[in-house]
Amino acid sequence: MAYRDFADSAGVQWKVWDTYPHSAANVRPAYSAGWLSFESDVERRRLQPVPPGWAEATDDELWEWLARATVVRILELDRILEDLTPHPKRAAWAQARAETRAENESRDEATEVPAPPPVPTPVAVESSLDEDESSRTRDFLQRTQAVVQKARSVIQLVNSTLKGEEKSEEEAAQKGD
Repeated sequence: MAYRDFADSAGVQWKVWDTYPHSAANVRPAYSAGWLSFESDVERRRLQPVPPGWAEATDDELWEWLARATVVRILELDRILEDLTPHPKRAAWAQARAETRAENESRDEATEVPAPPPVPTPVAVESSLDEDESSRTRDFLQRTQAVVQKARSVIQLVNSTLKGEEKSEEEAAQKGD
């Protein structure tokens, strides 16, 4: 399996690798011959089939393939949904983390640690974004806004589904009376 790192036009860092399934029975037919996997901190994409010689391709070629790849997962959205979805063990995990933190703090208090050296005062530096940096920043903000909009849509869908389930339960209860 080959592996590459590159940055897209917005400065987002991407990891790229080729993926080949062990069995075609476990994947969609279009992906049975393998795919190119793209992953950033925000999303995951797939491009099929794997382009020949992709491991030696230029960053521009990788960027073009990234633009054509199918988004399969919005990782930031997963994190948002995880926070919104109650999990039966979440309270126990939080309690265990709090206990570990308390143990670490009591151990740290018992062990005398020398004070860190003073932090130097930052020097004011005049900053001005050149046109390329400004463009990358704009692109990043647009992509972030798109992810937030998708998250809002999912939240609305979840809320409307939950309201629909509540209505169905009320209607069933009324029919049973």
